[in-house]
Amino acid sequence: MEIGQKLPEFSLQDAEKETVTRADVIGSPFILYFYPKDDTPGCTDEACQFRDVVDELDQLDFLVIGVSPDSPESHQKFIKKHELNFPLLCDPEFKLAQAMGVMKEGDKPSIQRSTFLFNDEGILMWKESPVKVKDHAQRVMDVITKED
Repeated sequence: MEIGQKLPEFSLQDAEKETVTRADVIGSPFILYFYPKDDTPGCTDEACQFRDVVDELDQLDFLVIGVSPDSPESHQKFIKKHELNFPLLCDPEFKLAQAMGVMKEGDKPSIQRSTFLFNDEGILMWKESPVKVKDHAQRVMDVITKED
């Protein structure tokens, strides 16, 4: 996925087993971040960083959406345990992850931690892949506030 490209079509379930598509997220600028697994140390740190800046992002009209291969039930537990305040999407067959180019090489399919910043039309404006978890949400905020 390169800067200037449009978010691919997708249809994934969220933690409540509701279907979310590209059309549902277009209309506001948004952060789409991919992570390997719910409730693991790096993924929890990253999710909690986004949780802690969601209010600031809301004021800037930015949405945050997390994506991993985990099940709706796993997402529900992760959201509840860490009081996450943004949606998590399930990509168990890695369809969106493959379309976005965030698959790790290896014997077993897994996601490379990656973050994408899209404008309100679903055009990619910025990305970080692979993500370095330390201070990640602050780097994303710095990019967003410089865009204004």
